[in-house]
Amino acid sequence: MNTTTLTISGMHCDSCINAIRQAVRDLPGVIDCEIRLGEASVSHQNTLPVNSIVETVQNAGPFQVTAFARSTE
Repeated sequence: MNTTTLTISGMHCDSCINAIRQAVRDLPGVIDCEIRLGEASVSHQNTLPVNSIVETVQNAGPFQVTAFARSTE
């Protein structure tokens, strides 16, 4: 299992959090996600590329992933 932490700009309210949470949870391979203003932590299977998570977040609204880090467990 991997955990990817993303720094996200463009988030301003609970609606932003919910939009990202819903989009990320729908990705195949996502085990869990925790979304807060400005960041997200996504636990996922090794088969899910980080680029897919980044693209999904950015397509969920006017959001920009400015940094990310991936750790493997």
